[in-house]
Amino acid sequence: MHPDNDFIEHLWNRLASEPFSQANLAILIKRAGGADMSDLSDAYISDVVNGQISKDRCIPSYPFSEILSRYKAAVDRGYALKAEDVIVSVWTLLILSDAIRNGSSNWDQEFNIYLDAFLVVRKQLKREECAHIFIRSFGQQNFSSELWKA
Repeated sequence: MHPDNDFIEHLWNRLASEPFSQANLAILIKRAGGADMSDLSDAYISDVVNGQISKDRCIPSYPFSEILSRYKAAVDRGYALKAEDVIVSVWTLLILSDAIRNGSSNWDQEFNIYLDAFLVVRKQLKREECAHIFIRSFGQQNFSSELWKA
């Protein structure tokens, strides 16, 4: 099981109308990725969702950052994200941060995409859910109160 699945299941149960399943999440991710996800097999997506991708295995950041860019563009054109879109976006934010930490990409390249996507979904998230995403993505140590002391 992927370490984020408890959090994603929490979001799913709060936002979506059907019960959570890893298989449904994998289907939604593959669908959201469209052509950009075509090089990744269904089995690979399922392995990522299920947490069966080892830390030394490279997670390609491009298809995941494209999901986030696609949702941002849709919102810019007036499309209201559905609950499933928000869930896939949050999951993708977390996976993208993993890909960056594992060396598949870098924050300089992906940071604006990450923040734009976060700002698109944050209105549908509770404050503690937003904090969880940031702490999970950037690390607890980067939110220490020591950083703000003069």
